[in-house]
Amino acid sequence: MIKYKCIRNNCFENILLNTPKFWSYFEDLAEKYQGFVFGIQGVLFDGINVFPAAIDCLEKLRVAEKTVSLISNTVQRSPLLVETLRAKGIPLSLYQYIVTAGDETYRHLHDKNDPWHNA
Repeated sequence: MIKYKCIRNNCFENILLNTPKFWSYFEDLAEKYQGFVFGIQGVLFDGINVFPAAIDCLEKLRVAEKTVSLISNTVQRSPLLVETLRAKGIPLSLYQYIVTAGDETYRHLHDKNDPWHNA
């Protein structure tokens, strides 16, 4: 289980990710930053089930007009992943950007902008 080390009131506390307690601490960060980057697998859902606290957090960030980007090391390109997320209950309205390893691989092989991919 992944843990997050939180410092609040000069006290260190290990908090399990994807629990309501973690996301309540996250709200402190939301006040300080304009944009956030989240991994998808293990952060927003466990591969099957969406974490309700994660959705609540994304909704609060949307209401606060924060920029949310999602990243994934999946080989899927982003349009397919957007549909997968929508089907799991994570609508496009909760994030502004999504980047996958599949997107980057396609872009480099298609554009061939560097010597290695142009060979």
